[in-house]
Amino acid sequence: MRVALVLGSLLASTLVGHAADDEECIDYAEHPAALKHVEPKALSGQLSTDDIQCLEDGYRRAERQTDKSKISRVLIANAMVTDTDQWASLIRRHLDEVEQSDPDVSYLYANHLFNRDDPDYAGVIRYADLAWERRAERWTGRTFVIRSHHLLRLRTLARLKIWEAAEQAAVNGSADDRDLADKRRLETQTAAREWLDFDRASELPWIEPAQICASTASEQACGLRPGWRDQAYR
Repeated sequence: MRVALVLGSLLASTLVGHAADDEECIDYAEHPAALKHVEPKALSGQLSTDDIQCLEDGYRRAERQTDKSKISRVLIANAMVTDTDQWASLIRRHLDEVEQSDPDVSYLYANHLFNRDDPDYAGVIRYADLAWERRAERWTGRTFVIRSHHLLRLRTLARLKIWEAAEQAAVNGSADDRDLADKRRLETQTAAREWLDFDRASELPWIEPAQICASTASEQACGLRPGWRDQAYR
C-alpha cells in the first residue's frame, strides 16, 4: 500500500511538472501508467510536438515490449487523425519492431498498402498473412467471417496484380520470364480458390473469387459446375 502511494505521488509530481513547464518530459518508459493522461489527446490528434518527442524518447528507452507497445499505440492513434504517411510509418514500425500478435493492426496496414496511390502488393500479402494467422485470437462471430473474407480478397487481388505484371514482362521476355509468369498464375489460382471456398462455406456471394479463379485455370479446376455464375449470387 505504501509503495503504491509513493508511486502515485511520483507520477502526480511528474505530471504537474509537465503541465507547468513545457520542457519537462514524463518518462513513459519508467511510468507507462502515465500514458492514460495523453491518450485522450492522441485519440483526437492533439498531441503537441513536445508530447510526441517525449513519447518517442520513452519508446526508445522502454525495455519491456509491453511498454513499447503501449507507447507505440498512442503515437499511432495520434497520427491516424493527423498524418496518414506518419501513421503508416508508425504502424510499420510497430509490426516490425514491437509485436505482430494483433490482427487488427496487420489488417489495417494491409488495407492501407493496397489502397494507397502506389500499392505494395508484396507487402499486402505479407501483412494480410500475419492478420490471417492471428485472426482467431481476436475476432469472433460475424467479425471473424467478414474480416477473413476481406483478407482473402486482399491476398487474391494482390496476387492477381503481381501475376498481371509478370505476364506483361513475359510477352517479349525470356523462358525464365514465362516460367515466372506461370508460377504467379498458380499462386493466384491457389489464393482465389481458397477465397472461393471460404465464401461459399460462409454463404457469402462468391462471384468475384470464382471469376478470378476461372481466369487462371479451368472451371473444373476451381470446383465450378455449369451454371455457377447464376448460383454465385444466391
